[in-house]
Amino acid sequence: MLRVLCVRWGDKYGPEYTERLRRAVERYLKVPHEFVEVRDNPPSTLPVCWQKVGLFRPGAFPGMNLYLDLDIVIHSDITWILDEYEPGRVTMIDDFRHGYRHPWAGTSEKTRTVTPELLARLGGLHVCNSSIMLWNGHDPGPQRVWTEFDPRVMKTLAGDQNWTSQVLREDGLCLLGEDWAGSYRYHYRKGLRRPITIFHGHPKPGDLADAEVLRDWL
Repeated sequence: MLRVLCVRWGDKYGPEYTERLRRAVERYLKVPHEFVEVRDNPPSTLPVCWQKVGLFRPGAFPGMNLYLDLDIVIHSDITWILDEYEPGRVTMIDDFRHGYRHPWAGTSEKTRTVTPELLARLGGLHVCNSSIMLWNGHDPGPQRVWTEFDPRVMKTLAGDQNWTSQVLREDGLCLLGEDWAGSYRYHYRKGLRRPITIFHGHPKPGDLADAEVLRDWL
C-alpha cells in the first residue's frame, strides 16, 4: 500500500496543519493509502530543516512513499501523480527560483549575481524542491540521501532539499511534470492554477485572506 508521509517537527506548525492535509489527501488521492505523520518517532535526530533526510534511512519507510509538506494546498485530483515515479529514483518538483529547468525563474536581472557562498548553500544552481517527493524505500538509490549524508554538510548547505539535489543529481532524480505543482507567489497569484500549490517562504495558507485558496485548505 502507498504510504503518504508528512513531517511535523518543532513548533512551526500546529496539529491542524496535519489534519487539513490528511483531509485533502483523503479527498483527492483515489488509491488505497496509509497517512503517516512523522512526529513522535522521527526518523533521525537532525535539526528541523534536515528532518527529511531521515525519511530515506534504510528500513524506515519500506515500499512506495509519497511525501507532502504540511503547508501545501491540494485543489484537485492527484491520483495520477503516482505515474511520475521512476524505479530507483526520487521524484521531486523543480525549485521555483534555482531549479533544473529554469534556474532563474522568479528573479530579475538585478538579482542574478550568484556568489560562491550562495551556490554552496544551494548545493549548486540546479536545485529541486522537497515539498513533494515520491520514492520506493526498498531502492538503494534513494537510500543514498541517508547513507552518504555527512553532518558537516549542514554547515555549508541550506537544508535537506539542497543535499538531496546534490547527492542524487547525476542519476537519482526525476522531475515531476510542471503541470502538477505551482508556487503561490509565482503562479497562483498570477492566475495559473495547478493541482497543488506550494507555499514556500511566506505567506503560509493560514496567513491569507484569499477565499479561493482557503476553501481548499480548510
